[in-house]
Amino acid sequence: MKNWKVSTLIRRALTQTIEDDTYWKCVHKLQLNATDEVFDAAAEQCRKRSNASRTLGANILGQLGSPSRPYREPSLKILWSLLRAVKSPPVLDSILVAIGHLQEETDTRNIRLIVGFANHESELVRFGVVNALLSKTDPRAIATLIRLSRDQKSDVRDWATFGLGSMISADSPRIRRALLARLDDPDCDTRREAIMGLARRKLPVIRSWLLAELQSESPTSFVFEAAIEFGDPTLLPLLEKHPNSIDD
Repeated sequence: MKNWKVSTLIRRALTQTIEDDTYWKCVHKLQLNATDEVFDAAAEQCRKRSNASRTLGANILGQLGSPSRPYREPSLKILWSLLRAVKSPPVLDSILVAIGHLQEETDTRNIRLIVGFANHESELVRFGVVNALLSKTDPRAIATLIRLSRDQKSDVRDWATFGLGSMISADSPRIRRALLARLDDPDCDTRREAIMGLARRKLPVIRSWLLAELQSESPTSFVFEAAIEFGDPTLLPLLEKHPNSIDD
């Protein structure tokens, strides 16, 4: 695969499903080779009517030439157009995730279009919306993440809570209420993201949760990170009980 041509990598990816490692190896190889040839090939896939081709094109464009992403603007132009045209949930998910990778935090272009998919019946699409909004502080983005932090699907709740808790520095009573509501979430990942978000905001109520987690038999590294974010020196004795679990 190391010396395969762009056209060969495209064909190879299209013979796989998006769940296959080979698919993503082809995509990553193309993304690393940030040339006009790769951009043109990805753009061509986006223009095709095949859902598999459109998904592949979006997946390539999302991180083409990362981290500098030299094709950011032409890629976004293609993806905005595609987002308005397609109906397939997997394609919409890939487009929204790609937009999330490409847009700057302060770029609010077409945010109304993105949040318009927040009520989509497909979990995949709602998950894509979360990814497109993760680091944005626009009030519409925050309101949408708050709504999706209550989603019926745990993956959507988890990532929306992560967005509110750790990906933005904004703070408000609404954000705090949304994070507090997730402390009893049945999904442990969502619950931990809420703990982290509240610890970062130094909310006193989170101390009892950190105490309970640190006093458990095998606290996770996530709990240590949250305790460090909270910054309460009275928790140090509990942290020091687990020296082999704490990174330098």
